[in-house]
Amino acid sequence: MISICIPVFNYEVLPLVESLLKLENASDFEIIIGDDASDEKYKKLNDALHSLSKVSYYERESNMGRSAIRNFLASKATRDYLLFIDADSALVNEQFIQLYIEELKSSKVICGGTIYDKEPSNVNLMLRYVYGINREVRAIEERMRFPYRSFSAQNFCIEKSLFQAQPFDEEIKYYGHEDTLLGLSLKKRGVKIKHIENPLIHTGLEPALIFISKTNTGLENLIRLIHRRPDLKAMSDEVRVLRYYYKVESLKLRGVLAFFYRSFKRQFLKNLCSSSPSLFYFDIYKLGYLCDRAKELKM
Repeated sequence: MISICIPVFNYEVLPLVESLLKLENASDFEIIIGDDASDEKYKKLNDALHSLSKVSYYERESNMGRSAIRNFLASKATRDYLLFIDADSALVNEQFIQLYIEELKSSKVICGGTIYDKEPSNVNLMLRYVYGINREVRAIEERMRFPYRSFSAQNFCIEKSLFQAQPFDEEIKYYGHEDTLLGLSLKKRGVKIKHIENPLIHTGLEPALIFISKTNTGLENLIRLIHRRPDLKAMSDEVRVLRYYYKVESLKLRGVLAFFYRSFKRQFLKNLCSSSPSLFYFDIYKLGYLCDRAKELKM
């Protein structure tokens, strides 16, 4: 019934796969994994996947990108529904698959949600943790109230035929907003997204500077997308930093914010890499970065 699609890049995914195979209703799903040209260290860690039953493991020789690898996995799926799971996830509920199966009787797109484990002891991981629990973990009531804004590619199930008609945009190769764009496309087509309590634990906490760098990449994705497709300005309904950017632009303050960002960037980074990172500072940092880079990237 379900093809579980797991894209992998430089992460040990074997523990997640083994936990999925232990579920009682394993006969109802297949697992398809695509390694997007990981380093040899991680390929060795995941090598045992080749010998597991019910698992199809593909290793790409060159990196396809976040969107293309997911579309590739969908093309290899043999079941009617696709369940996309990020590799840096862990199961919470032994009924994880069963809960999706029950909901698929009445819904074509379902999101299960995300949670985080205990606070990390490593200060360097604190920004990613604080951001996750405050911005990615959302109560079911909020997710249902804003179904498209809450859409995430980390843990969602979709009818295969629907996904094939509206796959991930392969021009997005790096971190950020491929799921935002897919959610917006579903919204435009009038496809309803159902949110349920069926979360996965997000286990892959990156060091602060790596997370900030990936955030910068995501912001640049936004700029390029909107420059290429002006109709995507509607993304501001779903993306907070974009809403504030257009407000700043309407007030003709983009240059001021860009100057402020360049002047205080070092202080922002010092706070964000500390044991008590401020999400307010992170929001100002992101808005400043967007203002600073927008002209160069022709937004």
